[in-house]
Amino acid sequence: MKSIFFSLLAFIIMIACKNKNDKPAATGDSTVITQKEDEKPPAAKSVTGKWKPVEVNIKDMSEEEKKEMIANILIEFTDDGKFIGFNKENKQEGPYT
Repeated sequence: MKSIFFSLLAFIIMIACKNKNDKPAATGDSTVITQKEDEKPPAAKSVTGKWKPVEVNIKDMSEEEKKEMIANILIEFTDDGKFIGFNKENKQEGPYT
């Protein structure tokens, strides 16, 4: 269960850091994004805060294990580039970018 926790933690970090709008332009397409001079740029996206999984898609895991994982895992990303992952048995800390 410990290795599954750390695998899920790594997966959540990868998903959280991926911008869902990162789509390659189709061949021959070009896009120009403009902004009015007096407008503020959009706020940067951030993963800062506490996150809980809402779905687990691991083939070799029973439905009961998936429900337990969803109920017991919490990951917190801090402003200073650190993460803290909790489940009822373990705590893991480290940096993220």
